[in-house]
Amino acid sequence: MSQQQQQTPPPALPGHLAFTPGSAISTGGAAPPPHRQQQQHAPAPAPEQHRELLAEALAALRGERAEWADVTPCPVPASEADGAVVAVQYSAAHREALGYLLACIATGERSARVLALTADVIAANSAHYTAWEVRWECLLALGADLRREYEFTERVAEENAKNYQLWNHRLKLAKALGPDATQAELEFCKRALDGDAKNYHAWAHRQVVVAAGGAWAAELGYVEELLAADVRNNSAWNQRMFVLQHTLGEHASLEALLQRELSYVAAAVARAPDNESAWNYLWGLFSLPGCADDAMGLQDEARTRRVRLAGRPARHRMGWRARPAAHARRTRAPHAVSPQVFAVCRDALARSASCKPALDTLAQAYACLARAAAAAGDAGASAAAARAGLRALDAAAVADPMRANYWHHRRAELEPLAGR
Repeated sequence: MSQQQQQTPPPALPGHLAFTPGSAISTGGAAPPPHRQQQQHAPAPAPEQHRELLAEALAALRGERAEWADVTPCPVPASEADGAVVAVQYSAAHREALGYLLACIATGERSARVLALTADVIAANSAHYTAWEVRWECLLALGADLRREYEFTERVAEENAKNYQLWNHRLKLAKALGPDATQAELEFCKRALDGDAKNYHAWAHRQVVVAAGGAWAAELGYVEELLAADVRNNSAWNQRMFVLQHTLGEHASLEALLQRELSYVAAAVARAPDNESAWNYLWGLFSLPGCADDAMGLQDEARTRRVRLAGRPARHRMGWRARPAAHARRTRAPHAVSPQVFAVCRDALARSASCKPALDTLAQAYACLARAAAAAGDAGASAAAARAGLRALDAAAVADPMRANYWHHRRAELEPLAGR
């Protein structure tokens, strides 16, 4: 490094990236929270400038440290002529940091200085998965306090909360720290979702954490808060189903669970009748273990469960409490649409006569009823239910002509039962 380069001070950093030699950023430790810095500094530059400023400053600082004198950086291809298929336009500082990282990988060194070096590389490119992997190996080799790593990941998440490598790293931390990390991980996910309610990474991570920590009740409450704020939040509906599927054993019976959830759906549909998310959730309820294929059209969910489970392997009953033997007697096949499903459809159509998901669901309920009646040998009831379903599909085709092929497919299923 030339004398002129040694005398050139590192570029000034924006307030929330400011550091001094040996500070938390250069070692992977804690940094002053951004909200404490914003009042003392000018507005921060764009994220791209953050990466460049941080990488250049750290690289300059590293170049002045004597502990790197024993390392010869490996060459990083600068152009296609150097062997790269497509050359990456690295800055000089980024290229230098990569050169040192490649050299450390070649020698197998996993030390404190390599840990700090990975912070440099990640600052320049937060998606550099090799740097993240080496960082993890350094943490394990050093026996580092993994809780301090939370602060590092927080800073990366502030710049890009949809970083695959970040969430993979965070998952490793959660697994290593065990159940005690549950609350911290849920709060981390919540902050990410506050910024983007549909952050797939945050939802996937949250599911793993909730399952590992058994935080089902708290998660159901969190989901209800989200749906109260935005009833169209499809991700929250999906999470509610996730919780439901993993807590089946906590309910006394399937019918009680369905009644509770259908009431919840009815309230959500009343707020937004055309909300596809709530209707999809309703359909999903009838795919739970223990539900018959045609359960949506049956009058009594309890009866549906008894008929269906009678001939199914025992593994399908897992998670449900045993029912008294008196409830297992045979009953007459039902010939009426499930009252709750019908009520949800009726109320939605009363608010919006062209509510497409309500018409679709009503047709499905009648189709289920028609099949159940046919299986019980009641051809008249089956035909009547099928014709009612076809009328609902006719109305749906008028309300939503864009899906004409779909409605035609649905009609093809019902027409044979209607005697057409």
